[in-house]
Amino acid sequence: MEKEQDISKPNTKNIQSSIAPRTEQEQAAKKPPSRKKWWNVVRLKRLITKGRKSDGDSPRPAGIEKQGDQKLTDIIDSDIREISKTADAVELQYCSKKIKNHLETLEEAKKEIVKTGNPKERDEKLSELRMDLMKLKLAIPQKDRAGAEKKDPLEILEFKSEDIEGAVGDIMSHLHLHNTQVFEASMDLKDFVDRFNKLETDPLKLCLLCFSIFPAGAVIKKRLMVQWWVVEGYAPTEVVAGDNFQLLIEKGFIEAVNDGRSPLSVGSCRIHPFNRSALVALAEKAKLFNFGGGGEQTQNFSGCFQACLMGAGLISYHDFEKANESKSESKSDTKRVIEDVIQELEKLHLVMNVDEHILEFIDEWFSKMKNLNYLYLGRWKASASHHIEVEDAKFLEKLESLKYLKLLSFQGVSNVISLPDSILKLTKLLVLDLRACYNLESIPEKMGLMLKGLTQLDMSECYLLSHMPRSISQLRQLRVLKGFFVGPNPNKNKDYCSLQDLKNLESLQKLCIQTNLKTFPEEDHVEALGELHSLTKLTITWGVSSDESKHAKRNNNGTAKLPENLEKLDLKCFRLSETPDWLKPENLKKLKKLYIRGGRLCDLGQYEINDDEKKKCWEVEELRLKYLGEIEMEWSSLRRLFPSLRYLQKVSCPYLSLFPCDANGVWIKPAADADADEDEDDH
Repeated sequence: MEKEQDISKPNTKNIQSSIAPRTEQEQAAKKPPSRKKWWNVVRLKRLITKGRKSDGDSPRPAGIEKQGDQKLTDIIDSDIREISKTADAVELQYCSKKIKNHLETLEEAKKEIVKTGNPKERDEKLSELRMDLMKLKLAIPQKDRAGAEKKDPLEILEFKSEDIEGAVGDIMSHLHLHNTQVFEASMDLKDFVDRFNKLETDPLKLCLLCFSIFPAGAVIKKRLMVQWWVVEGYAPTEVVAGDNFQLLIEKGFIEAVNDGRSPLSVGSCRIHPFNRSALVALAEKAKLFNFGGGGEQTQNFSGCFQACLMGAGLISYHDFEKANESKSESKSDTKRVIEDVIQELEKLHLVMNVDEHILEFIDEWFSKMKNLNYLYLGRWKASASHHIEVEDAKFLEKLESLKYLKLLSFQGVSNVISLPDSILKLTKLLVLDLRACYNLESIPEKMGLMLKGLTQLDMSECYLLSHMPRSISQLRQLRVLKGFFVGPNPNKNKDYCSLQDLKNLESLQKLCIQTNLKTFPEEDHVEALGELHSLTKLTITWGVSSDESKHAKRNNNGTAKLPENLEKLDLKCFRLSETPDWLKPENLKKLKKLYIRGGRLCDLGQYEINDDEKKKCWEVEELRLKYLGEIEMEWSSLRRLFPSLRYLQKVSCPYLSLFPCDANGVWIKPAADADADEDEDDH
């Protein structure tokens, strides 16, 4: 049975034409119903009041009982002392007070648990209390330490994004712009709403409203938003979604974040605190997301079909058990609310992990979420230090219930050892993101035979994967393949996917290869890559090996070439010192971006430029050279090699001399010179 359309689409009528600030009467009536707050305290209540079945429990010897309880109690006491010390170091008083209030509640819970008579029940409750303490520790921003907020709040926006991501969100939540008369009556808000209403289409408005769930100042990757918009139908293609992203920057709704990238392409953005508060008001009115009274994100998903994980899950074990009790019992108001929330699970079409560090799930969730399109459980934050782990990976077996799922992300999630075959039943899946799942050791061998509609597969930084299943070569719709491992296959195992097998992927546009082969790429590798005629972006990363010779020699003087339509080439830890034939400008005539980061390369053709200057010149417009300690060249030679160059980044290349780069190692072609080049092209 096909999915109901009215369930999978947000209420766009509320974002049509005029979305004006609320009147005073509306503000007075805007009181969040009490039913939306029940899950904020349910876990702590459960620790004290919840009983568990203990039939059949056998008493333990007194010495063992005391020793086990005491060890766990000591760990909990240590956590409490650490959190308390951290709270004292946080200078923002409101943040410190909030931490201490939570800590006091947990301490009271511990005192009650210790009094529990049943040993098994006591151990279980102490373990749950330890988990809550861990969540509280993870919820404290690492940058909120003594001295972190000594700057003026407005100056914080000028810092590096990864340093201020948590601090800005906390400061703005303290200011409480949302739902205040001053904010809603301000001319700035009216101007923002006017500009919002003038956006060309409703889908573009929905694209903008998606930013409302992220904290102010947080760095948000373009890739995340593009995938979201395409999967949810807000943009028909990735190209259109990318154009929408750029348009929102140009109109001032979001701010570009380059983070060392070329200004020619923007890969990340952030949202100004005021704009974020304005979007929260609009998103609430459009019923796209629900928010707390101060505009903060919340796990309440009632009536909006989209849920955010904020640290307390969607619904607790205890709540689900309570709702499934005998129907003949009289239902309390709280129980009715819980049943309503469970029914809302069936209407969900998006679940986004905004701030959940420890993922806990129960099987019944997935059996209820029949209409889910988008399940993003992984890390969206730019910082790799943002930790997420799975409490129990058994829930993966139950994902087979999500028949309409189009995107599944476990990016950066720890403790995912393998993907079960149940994943193969997600036949509508378009995007599978396994990036930085460091514990991942295996993926289903039949993935390519079952997930035939897959367009993006990311296995980057999954270093424990020993091989790629050969069935991957059957993913004929695949456009992006990252983390493809090329390693030794001494037994010539036919179940391993080789580069030669990828020739069937006629739609493949982007390929990222990881290899530990010292001589990669050999002639047959380059020839296999050359058969990928749609490929425009190629990244190769070589693993480090301690037994390599100091200078690897050129290993490819053959006639094989990389794909003729290649526009971007990224080489990391390049093993060769001399330029192989496949890396010469005459064989890469359409290449516009060349990145070489790390390795022993000392030759980019500067020693051959006088032989045939026109033949040896690159068409590259964007060049990045990083951590190349042996390459020697003067600025004048590089300009002759790269006459079309518009952007250069040079980092830790000590023998590149007389380069007119700024303090960050960046050179950008002056606008006047660029205009002159365009005039010459016109003539």
